[in-house]
Amino acid sequence: MLRRLITNRNLTRLLVDQKLTSRLLTPSVVSTKCLSSESVNEQNFSSSVDDREIRQFRSMSDSWWIENGEFEPLHMLNLLRVPLVRDVMVNYRNSLPPNVRQTMLAYSLEGEEQKIYSNQELDREPLLGLNIIDIGCGGGLFSEPLARLGAQVTAIDACKENIIAAQLRMQTQQDKLGVDSCKFYDRLRYIHCTVEDLTAVEENYDYFDAVVCSEVVEHVNNLPEFISNSAKLLKNQGFAFYTTINRTPDSYFSTILAAEYLLNLVPKGTHSWEKFVKPEELKDILTKNEVFCKFEMGMMYNPLTRKWCWSEYKRNNYALYAQKFKTKID
Repeated sequence: MLRRLITNRNLTRLLVDQKLTSRLLTPSVVSTKCLSSESVNEQNFSSSVDDREIRQFRSMSDSWWIENGEFEPLHMLNLLRVPLVRDVMVNYRNSLPPNVRQTMLAYSLEGEEQKIYSNQELDREPLLGLNIIDIGCGGGLFSEPLARLGAQVTAIDACKENIIAAQLRMQTQQDKLGVDSCKFYDRLRYIHCTVEDLTAVEENYDYFDAVVCSEVVEHVNNLPEFISNSAKLLKNQGFAFYTTINRTPDSYFSTILAAEYLLNLVPKGTHSWEKFVKPEELKDILTKNEVFCKFEMGMMYNPLTRKWCWSEYKRNNYALYAQKFKTKID
């Protein structure tokens, strides 16, 4: 169902002023009443946020939407990760019982009767009716194309500067192209908060059809807690998507020595090899939270062609998605 959100222009101003409170949000969207005007982490005694990582990304926050800049590999990664999420989630929605699927595809405009998205609308925007959260969204490089495809996207990041950069991108695109050409932004909102902030409110449990964490888990502290909290936000039978870096000698050479120091593809200090995550480690943590791996594949980046491709080689970058199956339904 297409959900009403507060206007993006107002949200931009509010985020810059750090005045996100529950009175600004309609009951139909994920609750943020746990958020205050102070630091989003103060109320969390145990947080997955790494202050060093936040400082690093704060220093790069102006570069998110420079396509041939520091984040160019992430721009190009969309050619893999966006179709992956699209195809899996369309199949997921189509596999639901007819009554559930019809409820998901129902929407109403103010003053009009309820309608169902047509096949033509679903062809244009195949993710209509789906709720997705992008955890660690950065400047919104992954969030925006998901919203373009029709998803209702909540994008969160612990770095305030990243959220501001994402909001400014939204505002400049609307100013440049016109609001009518950017209506998909009505389905996208950015929030400066942590996953712990959202799971502090039980209303947010089992809320999202999909959780995406792309190039994030290698930057967090306390990975088991981070995954556990992310899983709480996911509906039963919903999907969690991850792209990250394997902890191997190969990844140390390619991602740190080569990418950061020899080729200068990313700023020095972007990654810590010790925090890279082996696939079996990630799958083990997911399984303990009743989220079970369905797909795992390596990803290769060619710095000469500046393109990504899928690969059986998983000793550097890899992607996996997993599905939640709760053994005990509340």
